[in-house]
Amino acid sequence: MDSEIHVSMRSKTIVSRPAEVAWLAKLFALTAIIAISCLSSPFCSAAKAAVKPGAWAKYKMLSTYAYRGEKPALDTVMLRVGPSQKFRGRKYRWWQMDCEKTGGGSFSARVLSERVPMLGGKRFIGRVARYILKEGEESPVEYVNAERGQALLPQFAFRRHLLPRASSSSSRVGPLAAQGTLLGQMLALWEWSGEGEFPPQEEALVLNLDPGLLIGTGRNFRDTLDHRITGDKNYPYRRFTKEEYDEMIEAGINYFTVDPEQGEWIRSRPVFYEQRDLKGVRFPEILYRSNYFGAVQFVDEPGVYIYWGDAKKDAKRPADLAELLRLRVWRTLKTGKNSYSSLRLERSLRDAGFNLGFMQLVEPDIPIWETMINTSFYQLQSGAASGIIHEGRYRLDSFRASFKKIEIDAEWLGEKEMLLYYNAFMRGAARAWEKDWGISIYGQADTAVSPLAVTLAYDLGARYIWYWTSDHGHHLPYREQLDLTRHLRAHQKAHPRKSRKQLLRAAKVAIALPQGYVIDFGFGPLWASNDFAMDKLNDKGVPYGDVVKAAVKEAIGCLKKGESFDFIVNSRDFQPSGYDRIVHIRLDGTVETAQD
Repeated sequence: MDSEIHVSMRSKTIVSRPAEVAWLAKLFALTAIIAISCLSSPFCSAAKAAVKPGAWAKYKMLSTYAYRGEKPALDTVMLRVGPSQKFRGRKYRWWQMDCEKTGGGSFSARVLSERVPMLGGKRFIGRVARYILKEGEESPVEYVNAERGQALLPQFAFRRHLLPRASSSSSRVGPLAAQGTLLGQMLALWEWSGEGEFPPQEEALVLNLDPGLLIGTGRNFRDTLDHRITGDKNYPYRRFTKEEYDEMIEAGINYFTVDPEQGEWIRSRPVFYEQRDLKGVRFPEILYRSNYFGAVQFVDEPGVYIYWGDAKKDAKRPADLAELLRLRVWRTLKTGKNSYSSLRLERSLRDAGFNLGFMQLVEPDIPIWETMINTSFYQLQSGAASGIIHEGRYRLDSFRASFKKIEIDAEWLGEKEMLLYYNAFMRGAARAWEKDWGISIYGQADTAVSPLAVTLAYDLGARYIWYWTSDHGHHLPYREQLDLTRHLRAHQKAHPRKSRKQLLRAAKVAIALPQGYVIDFGFGPLWASNDFAMDKLNDKGVPYGDVVKAAVKEAIGCLKKGESFDFIVNSRDFQPSGYDRIVHIRLDGTVETAQD
Protein backbone atom coordinates (compact mmCIF):
# COMPACT_ATOMS: atom_id res chain seq x y z
CA MET A 1 0.00 0.00 0.00
CA ASP A 2 1.39 3.45 -0.89
CA SER A 3 1.39 6.14 1.76
CA GLU A 4 0.60 8.96 -0.68
CA ILE A 5 -2.62 9.64 -2.54
CA HIS A 6 -2.29 11.56 -5.80
CA VAL A 7 -5.36 13.33 -7.23
CA SER A 8 -5.19 14.22 -10.90
CA MET A 9 -7.82 16.33 -12.73
CA ARG A 10 -7.31 15.84 -16.46
CA SER A 11 -10.42 17.70 -17.68
CA LYS A 12 -12.81 20.40 -16.59
CA THR A 13 -16.46 19.59 -15.90
CA ILE A 14 -18.90 22.43 -16.51
CA VAL A 15 -21.56 22.48 -13.78
CA SER A 16 -24.12 24.93 -12.54
CA ARG A 17 -23.26 27.06 -9.50
CA PRO A 18 -25.42 25.04 -7.01
CA ALA A 19 -24.01 21.78 -8.32
CA GLU A 20 -20.47 23.17 -8.05
CA VAL A 21 -21.00 24.15 -4.41
CA ALA A 22 -22.40 20.73 -3.57
CA TRP A 23 -19.50 19.03 -5.33
CA LEU A 24 -16.93 21.11 -3.40
CA ALA A 25 -18.67 20.32 -0.11
CA LYS A 26 -18.39 16.61 -0.81
CA LEU A 27 -14.75 16.99 -1.75
CA PHE A 28 -13.91 18.84 1.48
CA ALA A 29 -15.71 16.20 3.52
CA LEU A 30 -13.82 13.42 1.78
CA THR A 31 -10.48 15.22 2.35
CA ALA A 32 -11.26 15.60 6.06
CA ILE A 33 -12.08 11.89 6.37
CA ILE A 34 -8.83 10.93 4.64
CA ALA A 35 -6.84 13.27 6.87
CA ILE A 36 -8.42 11.95 10.08
CA SER A 37 -7.89 8.37 8.92
CA CYS A 38 -4.25 9.05 8.10
CA LEU A 39 -3.58 10.66 11.46
CA SER A 40 -4.96 7.59 13.21
CA SER A 41 -3.05 5.19 10.96
CA PRO A 42 0.32 3.90 12.21
CA PHE A 43 1.43 3.55 8.60
CA CYS A 44 0.80 7.23 7.71
CA SER A 45 2.27 8.37 11.02
CA ALA A 46 5.47 6.47 10.31
CA ALA A 47 5.71 8.12 6.91
CA LYS A 48 5.39 11.64 8.31
CA ALA A 49 7.28 11.33 11.58
CA ALA A 50 10.96 12.26 11.74
CA VAL A 51 13.09 9.17 11.28
CA LYS A 52 15.07 8.51 14.44
CA PRO A 53 18.73 7.46 14.61
CA GLY A 54 18.94 3.70 14.47
CA ALA A 55 16.22 3.24 11.88
CA TRP A 56 17.22 0.75 9.23
CA ALA A 57 16.14 -0.75 5.93
CA LYS A 58 17.29 -3.96 4.27
CA TYR A 59 17.29 -4.18 0.48
CA LYS A 60 17.83 -7.15 -1.79
CA MET A 61 19.82 -6.64 -4.99
CA LEU A 62 18.19 -7.96 -8.16
CA SER A 63 20.28 -8.32 -11.32
CA THR A 64 19.39 -6.23 -14.36
CA TYR A 65 21.76 -8.29 -16.55
CA ALA A 66 21.63 -12.05 -16.82
CA TYR A 67 22.72 -12.93 -20.36
CA ARG A 68 26.02 -14.47 -19.26
CA GLY A 69 24.74 -15.68 -15.92
CA GLU A 70 26.88 -13.34 -13.79
CA LYS A 71 25.41 -12.64 -10.42
CA PRO A 72 25.23 -9.10 -9.08
CA ALA A 73 28.14 -8.00 -6.91
CA LEU A 74 25.97 -7.63 -3.81
CA ASP A 75 23.38 -9.82 -2.15
CA THR A 76 21.90 -7.39 0.36
CA VAL A 77 22.32 -3.74 1.30
CA MET A 78 21.46 -2.48 4.78
CA LEU A 79 20.88 1.24 5.19
CA ARG A 80 21.21 2.62 8.71
CA VAL A 81 20.17 6.14 9.72
CA GLY A 82 22.39 8.02 12.14
CA PRO A 83 22.28 11.28 14.09
CA SER A 84 22.35 14.82 12.72
CA GLN A 85 25.47 16.96 12.88
CA LYS A 86 26.37 20.52 11.95
CA PHE A 87 29.17 21.07 9.43
CA ARG A 88 30.19 24.62 8.50
CA GLY A 89 26.86 25.97 9.65
CA ARG A 90 24.73 23.46 7.75
CA LYS A 91 22.75 20.56 9.09
CA TYR A 92 23.90 17.15 7.88
CA ARG A 93 23.02 13.60 8.82
CA TRP A 94 25.09 10.46 9.25
CA TRP A 95 24.06 7.26 7.54
CA GLN A 96 25.75 3.97 6.75
CA MET A 97 25.46 1.45 3.93
CA ASP A 98 26.43 -2.11 4.91
CA CYS A 99 26.90 -4.36 1.88
CA GLU A 100 26.97 -8.15 1.92
CA LYS A 101 28.65 -9.44 -1.23
CA THR A 102 27.37 -12.30 -3.34
CA GLY A 103 29.51 -15.31 -2.50
CA GLY A 104 30.85 -13.84 0.75
CA GLY A 105 32.63 -10.77 1.99
CA SER A 106 31.39 -7.36 2.99
CA PHE A 107 32.17 -3.65 3.04
CA SER A 108 30.50 -0.52 4.32
CA ALA A 109 30.38 3.17 3.49
CA ARG A 110 29.67 5.74 6.20
CA VAL A 111 28.59 9.19 4.99
CA LEU A 112 27.71 12.55 6.49
CA SER A 113 25.49 14.30 3.94
CA GLU A 114 22.54 16.66 3.76
CA ARG A 115 20.09 13.83 3.13
CA VAL A 116 19.89 10.06 3.51
CA PRO A 117 19.37 8.02 0.32
CA MET A 118 16.04 6.23 -0.23
CA LEU A 119 14.56 8.31 2.60
CA GLY A 120 12.07 11.13 2.04
CA GLY A 121 10.91 12.54 -1.26
CA LYS A 122 14.23 13.60 -2.83
CA ARG A 123 16.43 11.23 -4.82
CA PHE A 124 19.73 12.98 -4.17
CA ILE A 125 21.77 13.26 -0.98
CA GLY A 126 22.97 16.83 -1.49
CA ARG A 127 26.32 17.98 -0.16
CA VAL A 128 28.69 15.50 1.44
CA ALA A 129 30.89 16.53 4.37
CA ARG A 130 32.59 13.24 5.32
CA TYR A 131 33.11 9.87 3.66
CA ILE A 132 34.52 6.71 5.29
CA LEU A 133 35.04 3.31 3.67
CA LYS A 134 35.53 0.03 5.53
CA GLU A 135 36.55 -3.07 3.57
CA GLY A 136 35.87 -6.35 5.36
CA GLU A 137 37.70 -6.52 8.68
CA GLU A 138 40.23 -3.83 7.75
CA SER A 139 40.37 -0.54 9.59
CA PRO A 140 38.10 2.15 8.10
CA VAL A 141 39.64 4.75 5.79
CA GLU A 142 38.39 8.33 5.69
CA TYR A 143 39.11 10.21 2.48
CA VAL A 144 39.64 13.97 2.89
CA ASN A 145 40.17 16.57 0.19
CA ALA A 146 43.20 18.47 1.50
CA GLU A 147 42.32 21.48 -0.68
CA ARG A 148 38.85 21.89 0.82
CA GLY A 149 38.98 20.16 4.18
CA GLN A 150 35.95 17.98 3.49
CA ALA A 151 35.11 14.62 1.96
CA LEU A 152 36.97 13.51 -1.14
CA LEU A 153 34.46 11.38 -3.03
CA PRO A 154 35.14 8.52 -5.45
CA GLN A 155 35.71 9.42 -9.11
CA PHE A 156 33.05 7.32 -10.74
CA ALA A 157 29.52 8.76 -10.61
CA PHE A 158 29.36 8.44 -6.83
CA ARG A 159 25.84 9.82 -6.49
CA ARG A 160 24.44 8.19 -9.60
CA HIS A 161 25.88 4.67 -9.40
CA LEU A 162 27.67 4.04 -6.09
CA LEU A 163 24.88 5.06 -3.71
CA PRO A 164 21.34 3.69 -3.38
CA ARG A 165 19.08 5.89 -5.46
CA ALA A 166 15.31 5.77 -5.43
CA SER A 167 13.76 4.90 -8.77
CA SER A 168 11.71 7.72 -10.26
CA SER A 169 8.68 5.43 -10.34
CA SER A 170 9.27 3.83 -6.94
CA SER A 171 6.43 3.03 -4.61
CA ARG A 172 6.93 3.90 -0.96
CA VAL A 173 6.72 1.94 2.23
CA GLY A 174 6.54 4.28 5.17
CA PRO A 175 9.31 6.86 4.74
CA LEU A 176 11.29 4.67 2.33
CA ALA A 177 11.51 4.11 -1.39
CA ALA A 178 10.64 0.48 -2.04
CA GLN A 179 12.58 0.28 -5.33
CA GLY A 180 15.91 1.78 -6.25
CA THR A 181 19.18 1.26 -8.07
CA LEU A 182 22.79 0.67 -7.06
CA LEU A 183 25.83 -0.36 -9.13
CA GLY A 184 23.66 -0.77 -12.21
CA GLN A 185 21.31 -3.23 -10.47
CA MET A 186 17.90 -2.96 -8.80
CA LEU A 187 17.24 -2.76 -5.08
CA ALA A 188 14.01 -4.13 -3.59
CA LEU A 189 13.00 -3.31 0.00
CA TRP A 190 12.62 -6.44 2.12
CA GLU A 191 12.46 -5.23 5.69
CA TRP A 192 12.61 -2.00 7.63
CA SER A 193 12.22 -0.68 11.15
CA GLY A 194 12.09 2.73 12.77
CA GLU A 195 13.96 1.37 15.80
CA GLY A 196 17.53 0.20 16.17
CA GLU A 197 21.09 1.16 17.05
CA PHE A 198 23.39 3.18 14.84
CA PRO A 199 26.81 1.49 15.03
CA PRO A 200 29.56 3.50 16.75
CA GLN A 201 32.34 4.82 14.56
CA GLU A 202 35.62 2.91 14.64
CA GLU A 203 38.86 4.83 14.62
CA ALA A 204 39.64 5.52 10.97
CA LEU A 205 42.83 5.99 9.02
CA VAL A 206 42.57 9.51 7.58
CA LEU A 207 43.99 9.99 4.09
CA ASN A 208 44.51 13.68 3.32
CA LEU A 209 44.68 13.76 -0.47
CA ASP A 210 45.43 16.72 -2.71
CA PRO A 211 43.74 16.32 -6.12
CA GLY A 212 44.86 19.83 -7.04
CA LEU A 213 48.53 18.90 -7.43
CA LEU A 214 49.28 15.51 -8.95
CA ILE A 215 52.99 14.66 -9.05
CA GLY A 216 53.63 11.35 -10.75
CA THR A 217 55.56 9.08 -13.02
CA GLY A 218 54.28 7.48 -16.20
CA ARG A 219 55.28 3.89 -15.50
CA ASN A 220 55.46 1.40 -12.62
CA PHE A 221 59.18 0.75 -13.04
CA ARG A 222 62.50 2.59 -12.78
CA ASP A 223 65.98 2.56 -14.20
CA THR A 224 68.62 0.67 -12.23
CA LEU A 225 71.28 3.35 -12.72
CA ASP A 226 71.96 6.48 -10.74
CA HIS A 227 73.09 8.54 -13.72
CA ARG A 228 72.08 9.48 -17.26
CA ILE A 229 73.22 7.64 -20.35
CA THR A 230 73.62 9.14 -23.80
CA GLY A 231 73.42 7.93 -27.36
CA ASP A 232 71.11 5.19 -28.60
CA LYS A 233 71.49 2.95 -25.57
CA ASN A 234 68.44 2.28 -23.42
CA TYR A 235 68.36 2.21 -19.67
CA PRO A 236 68.05 -1.06 -17.78
CA TYR A 237 64.72 -1.11 -15.92
CA ARG A 238 63.03 -3.02 -13.14
CA ARG A 239 59.67 -2.89 -11.39
CA PHE A 240 59.21 -0.62 -8.38
CA THR A 241 59.57 -2.36 -5.02
CA LYS A 242 57.44 -1.74 -1.96
CA GLU A 243 60.34 0.11 -0.33
CA GLU A 244 60.69 2.39 -3.34
CA TYR A 245 57.04 3.38 -3.08
CA ASP A 246 57.82 4.43 0.49
CA GLU A 247 60.75 6.46 -0.80
CA MET A 248 58.72 8.12 -3.56
CA ILE A 249 55.82 8.95 -1.24
CA GLU A 250 58.22 10.40 1.33
CA ALA A 251 59.70 12.60 -1.41
CA GLY A 252 56.23 13.88 -2.30
CA ILE A 253 55.15 11.89 -5.36
CA ASN A 254 51.42 11.27 -5.05
CA TYR A 255 50.26 9.74 -8.34
CA PHE A 256 51.19 6.28 -9.65
CA THR A 257 50.32 3.68 -12.23
CA VAL A 258 50.48 0.20 -10.71
CA ASP A 259 49.98 -3.51 -11.26
CA PRO A 260 47.62 -5.45 -8.96
CA GLU A 261 50.27 -6.29 -6.35
CA GLN A 262 51.62 -2.75 -6.25
CA GLY A 263 48.07 -1.48 -5.93
CA GLU A 264 47.66 -3.41 -2.70
CA TRP A 265 50.83 -1.79 -1.34
CA ILE A 266 49.62 1.78 -1.83
CA ARG A 267 45.82 1.81 -1.83
CA SER A 268 45.74 2.84 1.85
CA ARG A 269 48.40 5.51 1.44
CA PRO A 270 47.69 9.23 0.86
CA VAL A 271 48.30 8.92 -2.89
CA PHE A 272 46.31 8.42 -6.08
CA TYR A 273 46.77 5.45 -8.36
CA GLU A 274 45.71 4.12 -11.76
CA GLN A 275 45.39 0.38 -12.38
CA ARG A 276 44.31 -1.26 -15.62
CA ASP A 277 44.62 -4.99 -14.82
CA LEU A 278 41.50 -5.59 -12.74
CA LYS A 279 41.23 -9.37 -12.72
CA GLY A 280 40.87 -10.56 -9.14
CA VAL A 281 40.47 -7.09 -7.62
CA ARG A 282 37.96 -6.47 -4.90
CA PHE A 283 34.82 -5.42 -6.71
CA PRO A 284 32.98 -3.17 -6.21
CA GLU A 285 35.22 -1.91 -3.39
CA ILE A 286 37.84 -0.55 -5.78
CA LEU A 287 35.27 1.92 -7.14
CA TYR A 288 34.58 3.23 -3.64
CA ARG A 289 38.22 4.15 -2.99
CA SER A 290 38.51 7.88 -3.53
CA ASN A 291 42.18 7.57 -4.44
CA TYR A 292 41.57 5.14 -7.31
CA PHE A 293 41.68 7.10 -10.57
CA GLY A 294 40.79 4.38 -13.05
CA ALA A 295 42.42 2.41 -15.85
CA VAL A 296 43.78 5.21 -18.08
CA GLN A 297 46.38 7.74 -17.00
CA PHE A 298 46.58 9.89 -20.13
CA VAL A 299 45.95 10.21 -23.87
CA ASP A 300 49.20 10.13 -25.81
CA GLU A 301 49.96 12.93 -28.29
CA PRO A 302 46.89 13.44 -30.47
CA GLY A 303 48.55 16.54 -31.94
CA VAL A 304 51.58 14.57 -33.05
CA TYR A 305 49.40 12.15 -35.00
CA ILE A 306 47.97 15.08 -36.96
CA TYR A 307 51.30 16.84 -37.36
CA TRP A 308 53.31 13.88 -38.57
CA GLY A 309 50.61 11.57 -39.93
CA ASP A 310 49.08 11.43 -43.38
CA ALA A 311 45.64 12.63 -42.27
CA LYS A 312 46.45 16.19 -43.29
CA LYS A 313 47.06 15.48 -47.00
CA ASP A 314 43.49 16.33 -48.05
CA ALA A 315 43.08 19.43 -45.90
CA LYS A 316 42.19 22.59 -47.84
CA ARG A 317 42.78 25.13 -45.10
CA PRO A 318 44.33 25.22 -41.59
CA ALA A 319 40.90 25.18 -39.93
CA ASP A 320 40.27 21.76 -41.50
CA LEU A 321 43.11 20.29 -39.44
CA ALA A 322 42.06 22.10 -36.28
CA GLU A 323 38.60 20.56 -36.58
CA LEU A 324 40.03 17.14 -37.45
CA LEU A 325 42.19 17.25 -34.32
CA ARG A 326 39.24 18.24 -32.14
CA LEU A 327 37.17 15.34 -33.48
CA ARG A 328 40.02 12.87 -33.13
CA VAL A 329 40.49 13.77 -29.48
CA TRP A 330 36.76 13.25 -28.94
CA ARG A 331 36.79 9.91 -30.73
CA THR A 332 39.88 8.68 -28.86
CA LEU A 333 38.41 9.39 -25.45
CA LYS A 334 34.77 8.62 -26.04
CA THR A 335 34.90 5.22 -27.75
CA GLY A 336 35.46 2.00 -25.88
CA LYS A 337 37.85 0.05 -28.08
CA ASN A 338 41.19 1.76 -27.55
CA SER A 339 43.78 2.08 -24.81
CA TYR A 340 43.04 5.74 -24.09
CA SER A 341 39.25 5.62 -23.93
CA SER A 342 37.40 7.00 -20.93
CA LEU A 343 35.31 3.80 -21.18
CA ARG A 344 38.35 1.55 -20.79
CA LEU A 345 37.67 1.03 -17.08
CA GLU A 346 34.19 -0.30 -17.77
CA ARG A 347 35.56 -2.60 -20.45
CA SER A 348 38.28 -3.90 -18.11
CA LEU A 349 35.77 -4.67 -15.37
CA ARG A 350 33.42 -6.46 -17.73
CA ASP A 351 36.33 -8.44 -19.18
CA ALA A 352 37.25 -9.42 -15.62
CA GLY A 353 33.79 -11.02 -15.30
CA PHE A 354 32.01 -8.46 -13.13
CA ASN A 355 28.31 -7.80 -13.62
CA LEU A 356 27.86 -4.04 -14.06
CA GLY A 357 24.20 -4.19 -15.00
CA PHE A 358 23.19 -0.99 -16.80
CA MET A 359 26.00 1.01 -15.18
CA GLN A 360 28.21 2.99 -17.54
CA LEU A 361 31.52 4.00 -15.99
CA VAL A 362 33.27 6.98 -17.51
CA GLU A 363 36.67 8.11 -16.29
CA PRO A 364 36.39 11.87 -15.82
CA ASP A 365 40.06 12.71 -15.31
CA ILE A 366 42.20 11.80 -18.35
CA PRO A 367 44.55 14.56 -19.54
CA ILE A 368 46.43 14.74 -22.83
CA TRP A 369 50.21 14.18 -22.73
CA GLU A 370 51.47 16.21 -25.66
CA THR A 371 54.52 17.58 -27.46
CA MET A 372 52.54 19.88 -29.76
CA ILE A 373 51.03 22.08 -27.06
CA ASN A 374 50.62 24.82 -29.67
CA THR A 375 47.44 22.86 -30.52
CA SER A 376 46.16 22.94 -26.92
CA PHE A 377 43.18 25.19 -27.67
CA TYR A 378 41.73 22.82 -30.27
CA GLN A 379 42.39 19.70 -28.22
CA LEU A 380 40.66 21.01 -25.10
CA GLN A 381 37.88 22.47 -27.22
CA SER A 382 36.76 18.87 -27.76
CA GLY A 383 35.57 18.79 -24.14
CA ALA A 384 36.71 15.17 -23.83
CA ALA A 385 40.00 15.52 -21.91
CA SER A 386 40.47 16.86 -18.39
CA GLY A 387 43.55 18.88 -19.30
CA ILE A 388 46.82 18.99 -21.21
CA ILE A 389 50.43 18.33 -20.16
CA HIS A 390 53.56 19.51 -21.96
CA GLU A 391 56.25 16.98 -22.77
CA GLY A 392 58.98 19.23 -21.44
CA ARG A 393 62.32 18.93 -23.21
CA TYR A 394 63.34 22.41 -22.13
CA ARG A 395 66.56 23.70 -23.71
CA LEU A 396 67.16 27.43 -23.91
CA ASP A 397 69.70 27.30 -26.75
CA SER A 398 67.34 25.59 -29.21
CA PHE A 399 64.44 27.81 -28.07
CA ARG A 400 66.40 30.97 -28.87
CA ALA A 401 67.71 29.62 -32.15
CA SER A 402 64.23 28.98 -33.55
CA PHE A 403 63.34 32.69 -33.45
CA LYS A 404 66.14 33.52 -35.86
CA LYS A 405 64.10 31.83 -38.61
CA ILE A 406 61.56 34.66 -38.45
CA GLU A 407 64.14 37.37 -37.76
CA ILE A 408 63.19 38.04 -34.14
CA ASP A 409 65.96 38.80 -31.67
CA ALA A 410 65.63 36.27 -28.85
CA GLU A 411 69.11 36.29 -27.32
CA TRP A 412 67.81 38.23 -24.34
CA LEU A 413 65.19 35.57 -23.55
CA GLY A 414 66.00 33.60 -20.42
CA GLU A 415 64.78 30.34 -18.94
CA LYS A 416 61.76 31.93 -17.28
CA GLU A 417 60.67 33.66 -20.49
CA MET A 418 60.97 30.39 -22.38
CA LEU A 419 58.76 28.62 -19.85
CA LEU A 420 56.19 31.43 -19.78
CA TYR A 421 55.99 31.30 -23.57
CA TYR A 422 55.36 27.54 -23.60
CA ASN A 423 52.90 27.64 -20.71
CA ALA A 424 50.84 30.38 -22.36
CA PHE A 425 49.49 27.87 -24.89
CA MET A 426 48.20 25.52 -22.21
CA ARG A 427 46.98 28.12 -19.74
CA GLY A 428 45.02 29.95 -22.41
CA ALA A 429 43.35 26.74 -23.57
CA ALA A 430 42.63 25.57 -20.01
CA ARG A 431 41.10 28.93 -19.13
CA ALA A 432 39.00 29.01 -22.30
CA TRP A 433 37.49 25.56 -21.77
CA GLU A 434 37.66 25.34 -17.95
CA LYS A 435 40.18 22.50 -17.90
CA ASP A 436 43.52 21.81 -16.19
CA TRP A 437 47.10 21.94 -17.42
CA GLY A 438 50.57 20.91 -16.39
CA ILE A 439 54.06 19.90 -17.47
CA SER A 440 56.22 16.80 -17.54
CA ILE A 441 59.99 16.58 -17.43
CA TYR A 442 61.81 14.43 -19.98
CA GLY A 443 65.34 13.14 -20.06
CA GLN A 444 66.23 15.60 -22.83
CA ALA A 445 65.44 18.57 -20.57
CA ASP A 446 68.37 20.67 -19.39
CA THR A 447 68.98 19.75 -15.75
CA ALA A 448 69.60 23.43 -15.04
CA VAL A 449 66.12 24.36 -16.27
CA SER A 450 63.99 21.55 -14.79
CA PRO A 451 63.88 22.86 -11.17
CA LEU A 452 62.55 26.23 -12.37
CA ALA A 453 60.15 24.50 -14.76
CA VAL A 454 58.38 22.58 -11.98
CA THR A 455 58.22 25.47 -9.49
CA LEU A 456 57.07 28.03 -12.07
CA ALA A 457 54.36 25.68 -13.32
CA TYR A 458 53.21 25.26 -9.72
CA ASP A 459 53.21 29.04 -9.16
CA LEU A 460 51.11 29.54 -12.30
CA GLY A 461 48.48 27.01 -11.21
CA ALA A 462 49.48 23.76 -12.91
CA ARG A 463 47.67 20.69 -11.65
CA TYR A 464 49.94 18.05 -13.21
CA ILE A 465 53.71 17.75 -12.66
CA TRP A 466 54.75 14.43 -14.20
CA TYR A 467 57.91 12.60 -15.26
CA TRP A 468 58.40 10.41 -18.29
CA THR A 469 59.79 6.95 -17.61
CA SER A 470 61.13 4.64 -20.37
CA ASP A 471 62.30 4.84 -24.00
CA HIS A 472 65.97 5.75 -24.34
CA GLY A 473 66.74 9.46 -24.01
CA HIS A 474 63.14 10.36 -23.19
CA HIS A 475 63.53 8.65 -19.83
CA LEU A 476 64.07 10.81 -16.75
CA PRO A 477 66.21 8.84 -14.28
CA TYR A 478 64.61 7.77 -11.02
CA ARG A 479 66.96 9.79 -8.80
CA GLU A 480 66.23 12.96 -10.77
CA GLN A 481 62.51 12.38 -10.30
CA LEU A 482 63.00 12.21 -6.56
CA ASP A 483 65.25 15.28 -6.45
CA LEU A 484 62.85 17.40 -8.51
CA THR A 485 59.90 16.33 -6.36
CA ARG A 486 61.70 17.24 -3.14
CA HIS A 487 62.63 20.61 -4.66
CA LEU A 488 59.01 21.25 -5.66
CA ARG A 489 57.59 20.21 -2.29
CA ALA A 490 60.04 22.49 -0.47
CA HIS A 491 58.97 25.35 -2.75
CA GLN A 492 55.30 24.55 -2.14
CA LYS A 493 55.82 24.65 1.62
CA ALA A 494 57.57 28.01 1.42
CA HIS A 495 55.14 29.49 -1.15
CA PRO A 496 51.54 28.34 -0.65
CA ARG A 497 49.61 29.29 -3.76
CA LYS A 498 46.21 30.80 -4.41
CA SER A 499 43.40 28.65 -5.69
CA ARG A 500 44.03 27.14 -9.10
CA LYS A 501 40.88 28.81 -10.38
CA GLN A 502 42.28 32.23 -9.48
CA LEU A 503 45.67 31.45 -10.97
CA LEU A 504 44.11 30.18 -14.18
CA ARG A 505 42.52 33.59 -14.70
CA ALA A 506 45.59 35.62 -13.74
CA ALA A 507 46.83 36.49 -17.25
CA LYS A 508 46.10 40.09 -18.23
CA VAL A 509 46.55 39.78 -22.00
CA ALA A 510 45.11 37.30 -24.50
CA ILE A 511 46.74 36.91 -27.91
CA ALA A 512 44.04 35.50 -30.18
CA LEU A 513 45.06 33.67 -33.37
CA PRO A 514 42.74 33.21 -36.35
CA GLN A 515 40.71 30.01 -36.38
CA GLY A 516 42.83 27.04 -37.47
CA TYR A 517 46.20 28.71 -36.99
CA VAL A 518 49.04 27.30 -34.88
CA ILE A 519 52.49 28.61 -34.03
CA ASP A 520 55.02 25.94 -34.87
CA PHE A 521 57.83 25.85 -32.31
CA GLY A 522 60.41 25.57 -35.06
CA PHE A 523 58.52 28.13 -37.16
CA GLY A 524 58.03 25.62 -39.94
CA PRO A 525 54.82 25.19 -41.98
CA LEU A 526 51.52 25.33 -40.11
CA TRP A 527 50.54 21.79 -39.10
CA ALA A 528 53.81 20.63 -40.76
CA SER A 529 52.00 20.84 -44.10
CA ASN A 530 53.76 22.34 -47.10
CA ASP A 531 50.38 23.60 -48.26
CA PHE A 532 50.56 26.03 -45.33
CA ALA A 533 54.26 26.87 -45.48
CA MET A 534 55.32 30.18 -44.01
CA ASP A 535 55.72 31.76 -47.47
CA LYS A 536 52.47 30.38 -48.92
CA LEU A 537 49.52 32.77 -49.22
CA ASN A 538 46.34 32.37 -47.15
CA ASP A 539 42.78 33.22 -48.22
CA LYS A 540 43.55 36.93 -47.78
CA GLY A 541 46.59 36.75 -50.02
CA VAL A 542 48.95 37.17 -47.06
CA PRO A 543 51.78 34.73 -46.25
CA TYR A 544 50.94 32.40 -43.37
CA GLY A 545 54.25 33.41 -41.82
CA ASP A 546 53.20 37.06 -41.55
CA VAL A 547 50.19 36.09 -39.43
CA VAL A 548 52.30 33.86 -37.18
CA LYS A 549 55.02 36.49 -36.85
CA ALA A 550 52.49 39.13 -35.79
CA ALA A 551 51.32 36.90 -32.94
CA VAL A 552 54.86 36.05 -31.84
CA LYS A 553 55.87 39.73 -31.78
CA GLU A 554 52.97 40.44 -29.44
CA ALA A 555 54.08 37.60 -27.14
CA ILE A 556 57.68 38.86 -27.12
CA GLY A 557 56.41 42.33 -26.29
CA CYS A 558 54.48 40.97 -23.29
CA LEU A 559 57.57 39.12 -22.08
CA LYS A 560 59.68 42.29 -22.32
CA LYS A 561 57.15 44.29 -20.32
CA GLY A 562 56.58 41.51 -17.80
CA GLU A 563 52.91 41.19 -18.75
CA SER A 564 51.26 37.81 -18.19
CA PHE A 565 49.61 36.53 -21.36
CA ASP A 566 47.75 33.57 -22.83
CA PHE A 567 47.55 32.27 -26.37
CA ILE A 568 43.96 31.64 -27.46
CA VAL A 569 42.05 31.32 -30.75
CA ASN A 570 39.25 33.43 -32.20
CA SER A 571 36.44 30.89 -32.17
CA ARG A 572 32.70 31.27 -32.67
CA ASP A 573 31.88 29.16 -29.63
CA PHE A 574 34.24 30.95 -27.23
CA GLN A 575 34.03 34.49 -25.86
CA PRO A 576 37.15 35.46 -23.88
CA SER A 577 36.55 37.39 -20.68
CA GLY A 578 38.45 38.69 -17.69
CA TYR A 579 41.47 39.94 -19.65
CA ASP A 580 42.57 43.58 -19.53
CA ARG A 581 43.45 43.44 -23.21
CA ILE A 582 42.64 41.07 -26.07
CA VAL A 583 44.98 41.23 -29.05
CA HIS A 584 43.29 39.88 -32.18
CA ILE A 585 45.61 38.70 -34.94
CA ARG A 586 43.77 39.05 -38.23
CA LEU A 587 44.14 36.96 -41.39
CA ASP A 588 45.70 39.90 -43.20
CA GLY A 589 48.47 40.06 -40.59
CA THR A 590 47.15 43.19 -38.89
CA VAL A 591 46.62 43.48 -35.16
CA GLU A 592 43.52 44.82 -33.41
CA THR A 593 43.50 45.40 -29.68
CA ALA A 594 40.32 45.42 -27.62
CA GLN A 595 40.01 46.38 -23.98
CA ASP A 596 37.87 43.85 -22.10
